[in-house]
Amino acid sequence: MNKLNVNKWVWLHYNQLNPGHDIFNHVADYEGILFIWDEAYFESQFFSKQRLFFIWQCLADFKNKNLHVVKGETDAVLKALYKANPQTQIFTPENPVFNYQRWQFVEPLKQNQFIVFDKTVPFGFFKFWKEAEKQLFRESA
Repeated sequence: MNKLNVNKWVWLHYNQLNPGHDIFNHVADYEGILFIWDEAYFESQFFSKQRLFFIWQCLADFKNKNLHVVKGETDAVLKALYKANPQTQIFTPENPVFNYQRWQFVEPLKQNQFIVFDKTVPFGFFKFWKEAEKQLFRESA
């Protein structure tokens, strides 16, 4: 973690991986984008291999940005970043699954309830959706 010399992060969750996300308008002077690859969390949510592959493909959309993918348990990764640099600020779109009170250095920013997606569809989305659609809208026999 010591190699990550970043003071101001934008932390994105798996369901917020959009290089055109509105948070970049609110935190324009960020130095790095953080994504935490938390396998224990993914397992607890029963993510399929296809879903994990889709997340990985979405990360490829950030190839021209200062993206850091850190593998580990979310709480441990965030605390290690802060311990390595107590000046660290982390901004993130608010996510209802997290209790942000345990991280004084993380500032959740309110999001709009509705997402208007007018950008390029992430690479691999249609292949992912085709598979997801089969599972979501099965014809009853």
